[in-house]
Amino acid sequence: MGVYQCPYPSAGTTNRLSQIRLVPDGEEVSYFSDRISSLSPKFVEIYNQAEKAEQWGLSEICGMGYRKALEFLVKDFAILMSPESEETIKTKQLSPCINDYIDNKRIKALAKASAWIGNDETHYTRKHESYTTDDLKSFITAMVTFIDSELAFMDAEQFLRK
Repeated sequence: MGVYQCPYPSAGTTNRLSQIRLVPDGEEVSYFSDRISSLSPKFVEIYNQAEKAEQWGLSEICGMGYRKALEFLVKDFAILMSPESEETIKTKQLSPCINDYIDNKRIKALAKASAWIGNDETHYTRKHESYTTDDLKSFITAMVTFIDSELAFMDAEQFLRK
C-alpha cells in the first residue's frame, strides 16, 4: 500500500499524486499461544496493533502500544494468581502491581525492566537511553514465555490432581 500526496494546484502545476512511501500491507504480527490469548486477549490485540504501528514506521507511538500491552498482560496474570484482589489490581499502577502481585522472580524482573523502558517510550525525558523498543519487545517476549510456562505448569498440576 502506498501513501500519496497531492500538491495544492496553483498556476502552472498539475494535480499529480506523488508517492511519499510504501507501507506494509500484510498481517505480519506475532503469534501467541492459546493460553496467553485466553489469559489476556487485550494484550494480544494491543501488542499486535503496536507491531503494525511499528511496521508502518510509526516509531514514536509503537513503544507506547507495547507498554500498554505489557500492562494488560501483567494485570491479567496478577488477577489469575490473586483473583480475590481483582479490583485492586485493576486500579493499581503497574509498578506496585508488579511488586505486590507477581511472585515469580523471572517474570517480575522482566516486567519491571519492560515497564521502565516502556515508561521511557511515553515520557518527555528518557531515563534509560541505552535501551530501545527492541529491548522492550525482547523483554516482553521472554516474559510471555515464562508466563506461558507457568500456565502450562498450572494445567499439568490440575491434570495430575484428577
